[in-house]
Amino acid sequence: MKVLAIILAGGKRKDLLPLVKDRSKSAVPFFGKYRVIDFILSNCHNSGIRQINVVVQHKFASLLKHIRDGWSIYSSSIGEYIDVYPPQQRKGENWYTGSADSVYQNLFSIEDENPDYVLTIPGDYIYKMDYRDLINFHIEKKADLTISSLPISIQDSRNFGIIQTDNNFKVINFEEKPDKFSVKNDFCTASMGLYVFSTNVLKEIFMNAEQSDKYYQEFGQDILPWVTKEYNVYSYPFYSKNNPNRPAYCNFLRSLKEYYDGNFDILNGNSELDIYDLNWPYRTYQSQSSPTRTFSGKNNNNLIINSAISGGGIIEGYVEHSILGTNVTIEPDAHVKDSILLENVHVKRGAKITKAIIDKGITVPENTILNFENHSGWKEYTIFKDIIVLGKDAAY
Repeated sequence: MKVLAIILAGGKRKDLLPLVKDRSKSAVPFFGKYRVIDFILSNCHNSGIRQINVVVQHKFASLLKHIRDGWSIYSSSIGEYIDVYPPQQRKGENWYTGSADSVYQNLFSIEDENPDYVLTIPGDYIYKMDYRDLINFHIEKKADLTISSLPISIQDSRNFGIIQTDNNFKVINFEEKPDKFSVKNDFCTASMGLYVFSTNVLKEIFMNAEQSDKYYQEFGQDILPWVTKEYNVYSYPFYSKNNPNRPAYCNFLRSLKEYYDGNFDILNGNSELDIYDLNWPYRTYQSQSSPTRTFSGKNNNNLIINSAISGGGIIEGYVEHSILGTNVTIEPDAHVKDSILLENVHVKRGAKITKAIIDKGITVPENTILNFENHSGWKEYTIFKDIIVLGKDAAY
C-alpha cells in the first residue's frame, strides 16, 4: 500500500493577524519551539507516511526554511521525501485558487509517484491522528473518498462542510457552510477538510473536469456536494483513542483566542497532544541554543510556575503559567503571567505582562505594564477578547 500525503499550506489566512503578517499560518510558532506544520508532519511521520508534498503559496519563505532546516530527515535513495510545491502555472496562468485547484495543478506529481491513495491534509490545524486508522477505514469500506469528520454544535455549522450519513457512515449528503441547516439534535457532523482519495478516483474527477471544461476551486464547495451522489463516499468519525465516546481534540486555529487556548491546552494537559510521549514524538527544527538559565531568589520575585520554557533563555524574573520560545530573556523583577512569548523576546526589568502574545524579537521596556486594559505606550497592537497581541512590527 502506497500513500502520498499532500499538505495544503498555501491558503491566504487573516484569522491570526498580526502573527501571519509576514508568515503563512502553517509557519506560525506554536508551544515554544514548534511551528504549526510540525504537528501535521509529525502525524505523517509517526503514521509511516514518508512521501509528502507540501503545497505553498502566500508568504512561504519562513515555512520553506523551517522544512529545510528541521525536516531534512528522509532518504531519497529509498523513496522518502518532503517536496515543496509553489505555484508553477502548469494548468494555466493562475496561482492556486483553492484546495482542489492546488491539487489539480500538481496532478503531475501524483502521476509521477503513482500511489494507491492520496491523503490531502490542511496544513494549519493542531491535532494528533494516526492516519493509518483513517486509511484502513477507507480500505475496509471500499470507499472512493473518505472524509475525516467531527461532531460540532449546530450553531457552528455555517463555518464547516456539513455531512449527513447513513448508519454505515456512508455519506448521503454534503453541504458546504450552509446558511441554514435543520436537524433534530444539537450537533451535526462536520468535515475536517482532511480527505483520503483512491488515486484512480481523484484522477478521474480531474480528467472528467478537463474534458467537460469544468473548473474546480475548492473540494468542499465544488466537488464534494456532487461526488457524494456519484461515488462511494464515507465519513470517518475522528474520536478519542482514550475515550471512544468523545470526539478527538482538534484546534482549527480560526482566531487568536483559539491559538492562545490551543497553546495552553497542551500546557495544562487538556488535549491529547502529549509532546513528551516518546512513542509519538513531535519533531521540529532544533536550534543551536544553550540551555535555559534560571535564577531563583529567596522570595517570590524570581520564580517559574507551571510554564514551558524553550532553550537559550535567561530567566531572572517571575514567570507563571506561560509559554516561552527560544532565547527569551526575562530580567529581574519582571513579571510574566498567562502569556505566550515567541523567539528572542526580551522583557526588561520591572515590566508586568499579563495574558499577552508577543511575537519574535520584541523588547518590552522597563516597568511597562502590558495587558488588554493597559497598553497606551504601544503604537501597534491587536486586542482580541481579553488578549493583547504584539506583532513583529510593534514599537513602544
